[in-house]
Amino acid sequence: MNTTYQSYRSHKRKIADVNYSAALLQWDMEIYMPSKGGDFRARQISTLSGIAHELSTDEKFGNIFEISNLRSGNISIKFNFKIDEYGLKKLNIDLKFMLKVLFLTCTH
Repeated sequence: MNTTYQSYRSHKRKIADVNYSAALLQWDMEIYMPSKGGDFRARQISTLSGIAHELSTDEKFGNIFEISNLRSGNISIKFNFKIDEYGLKKLNIDLKFMLKVLFLTCTH
């Protein structure tokens, strides 16, 4: 894989922006939208949801790192991208969250 942590974060921000836009349209549909605008708004939300899904499942960013030995407690993580000092600091935050989620998933 030939990507950097900054490009990974940029990709994740793009997904978040699309999801936030869909949420805003949903809110507008519930609060202000004219009664005859439902079909049009539903199509917009559906389109944005599809784009977010395509971005989320993009193979270029799908295997950003590999985790092994999770159940044994001796977790090893192999990164599939180049990482610099900035990325390492930011990645620490992502990994802490991810490991909490994985721990909860494995214990339930």
